[in-house]
Amino acid sequence: MSQSKPSLLNALVLPDLHIPFEHPDALAFVQAVDSFWFPGQKRIVVNLGDEIDSHSISRHMPDPDGRSAKDEFTQAVVQLQAWYRAFPKMYLCASNHTMRPWKKAYEVGLPKMFMKSVKEVLKAPIMWEWADRWVFNGVVFEHGENVSGPTGALKAAQQNQASTVIGHLHSFGGVIHATSMMNNIWGMNAGCLIDVEQYAFSYAKNYRNKPTLGCGVIKNGNPYFVPMLLDAEGRWLRSV
Repeated sequence: MSQSKPSLLNALVLPDLHIPFEHPDALAFVQAVDSFWFPGQKRIVVNLGDEIDSHSISRHMPDPDGRSAKDEFTQAVVQLQAWYRAFPKMYLCASNHTMRPWKKAYEVGLPKMFMKSVKEVLKAPIMWEWADRWVFNGVVFEHGENVSGPTGALKAAQQNQASTVIGHLHSFGGVIHATSMMNNIWGMNAGCLIDVEQYAFSYAKNYRNKPTLGCGVIKNGNPYFVPMLLDAEGRWLRSV
């Protein structure tokens, strides 16, 4: 957990990518948001987790026609290289999809001494750092497990007793404020940046609540959800 100096927070917030199953325009979209909201301005970059998918070792039935575990992880590392170049410093939240290999090892009794770190496995830059959650300027950033529904982000904020940013849910991207006589807190659901046509998400094709593509921005302490608008063919409309 990290606490930054008391000043107005500026942050670019990346939600679930599920690499190698991210939307093909995800990186270009995030870079455009970054340039639009923070032109030449200092900001931190926070990734809310599920940066990789680990579909092949899911507890749920993996697609028998999908990539093997080795091929999926190899491809994920290849696709992550562009993100490493674009954002060489990033704070990442521990998450259920990324941590699947380590959970599998734990279940079969392998001690940590036999396991490489997430950073080593993903061949990540030295300034990519993982933690269960991050706190900057009193705002909590976490993956978002154990809350659900349209008000899940606000529930997390109320439970944390602090403004909170989450991913994980995929649907219901947006910001909800709750104000009392004493203070104001808010919850941001930063959505996701997945390619809904990929086989890794076929489990959700009949869900009524569809993924909300986009990312989060905190500008001078104020939270915003920036939707990634798509055309009829599922391509980014190149606007922020």
